[in-house]
Amino acid sequence: TFEEPSRPGLFYHLVQTHTRPVFAVSLLETAPKSINSATVIGLLPAPTEDELGTESDATLEDFKPNPVFRELLFKSVKDGLARGVDDGLATLAKTVRDGWLHVNDERNEAAKTGDRIGSPDDIVGSVCVKEGKIIPDTFEPMPSYRLCTPDGVVRLSDPLMAYLIERLK
Repeated sequence: TFEEPSRPGLFYHLVQTHTRPVFAVSLLETAPKSINSATVIGLLPAPTEDELGTESDATLEDFKPNPVFRELLFKSVKDGLARGVDDGLATLAKTVRDGWLHVNDERNEAAKTGDRIGSPDDIVGSVCVKEGKIIPDTFEPMPSYRLCTPDGVVRLSDPLMAYLIERLK
C-alpha cells in the first residue's frame, strides 16, 4: 500500500486477482477485503514482474471504476445534503434562491471556484433549491459523472469528502 504523493489521502493497494496484479484505488489507508468492496474507487493494472522496467504504465483508459463505490458516493452526497454538512453548498443555495444547484467534483479548479459550470464528467449531481434552501430528496446523480478524469480521481468539497470517508469506514 502506498499513498499518492501528489494527493494525500488517496491510496493504492496492491491486490492479486486470478489474472494479474491490480492496484485498488481507495480513500482509506486500510486495504480492502475484496476488489469489489465499496471502499474501492476503481482498479488500475499493476505491472507484473515481466513488465517491470518497461513502458507499461497504466493510463486513464486502464482505470476500471467500481459501480459499488459510485453508488455509495451518490448516496453519501444525498445524505450529506440532508444533514447539511456542506456550508458552502448551503451558501450557494441562497444565491440560487430557486432552481437547480450542481454539486461539482472539485478536482477541476474552475468548477471548484464556481467560475464556470463544470464539465458533465465533473458534475456529481444536481439538487433543487427552493427559497434558498436545498431540497435533499431531489438530488439526482449525473449519469455522465466520471470517478476518474485527466484532472484526477474523485474529489468532493472538504465537508462532503470527510462525510464520504466516514461512511466508507
